[in-house]
Amino acid sequence: MVLFLGVLTDPVSYAIQVEKRLRLDALFEVSDPGKKMTLKPQPIYFDLMEVQQKNPLFEFYRNKVQCTLGWLARDKPGETSLNDSDANALEDDINGMYYAAKTRVYLERSYFDELQELQYRSDFARSLTLTCALIASLYLILAILIYMPREIRFNAQQMELFRKRIGFRVLRWWLTSEGRAKLRLVLVVSVLYLIGAWCAHAAYVTEMKNYNLRVFGYYISIVSRENSGDHQDPSGRIRLPQ
Repeated sequence: MVLFLGVLTDPVSYAIQVEKRLRLDALFEVSDPGKKMTLKPQPIYFDLMEVQQKNPLFEFYRNKVQCTLGWLARDKPGETSLNDSDANALEDDINGMYYAAKTRVYLERSYFDELQELQYRSDFARSLTLTCALIASLYLILAILIYMPREIRFNAQQMELFRKRIGFRVLRWWLTSEGRAKLRLVLVVSVLYLIGAWCAHAAYVTEMKNYNLRVFGYYISIVSRENSGDHQDPSGRIRLPQ
């Protein structure tokens, strides 16, 4: 239901919030008991905090994350609880780290090609989610119109005027039909589209989690390789030191 309402009311904002949350999920095991968000850091979080690099944008957001969470030890990660404002700030800072890392990773041709394939699949799943949710909503509205009592539908004169001015014969046919079979058919189709939207959303979440983990993991690999003096990219070409 949250997915359905979010997609219909403000799909752009909903998609942005989902992507931010998925980037947070890549670094933490997240739970929301009550009004506070509880975070348990994953190993990749400590790898990002410990990596030695010269990316000022990444360093800026990493420092903000550390200020929000405080010092977390790898051997005793524990759990951290945040209120809504701190949780939102943390999501924004993780988002900044993500884009700084992604910009560097995309400079590697082999990583770029691999991540683009994942991006195409996640974009398709997201588009399918939106399409199925919108179609399901139209069928549900149609079911409500069919189920409306006759006295609150258009009367014959209004319907005739509606037909003459707009010419929607198909819509007029649906509004004046009393068949219960049509109502059941519309409800079944709408439920099928809702199931399709849920499945597409689950596929989108899976693809994006995989994508985010690879962005952070590849960034750690690139920086570690550069710090070790290895200037060979994953495709086997020799790169000059920067």
